Amino acid sequence: MINPGDLAKTIMDQNHNATWSGSIYALKDLLMFVNNSQDIAVKSKVIIKRQIENEIKRYTDLKNNTEIGKKLNEISKTTGFNFT
Repeated sequence: MINPGDLAKTIMDQNHNATWSGSIYALKDLLMFVNNSQDIAVKSKVIIKRQIENEIKRYTDLKNNTEIGKKLNEISKTTGFNFT
């Protein structure tokens, strides 16, 4: 029988992993927009891109510290298939 506390922890872990993965996806999409925009000055692009890249790193670190993130990273190393 599954312990309700363990089940709740697993559900929260999966929820965090999915939320942070979605954030990373959205930030990468935003970064691509900034890179391709002709309307943003180069100096501004550098500042904006740096901030977005820092946020991507922060969310990637959070995602990789979830239990499911750790397991997916292990599977990725074993199979060579990237789940992110």
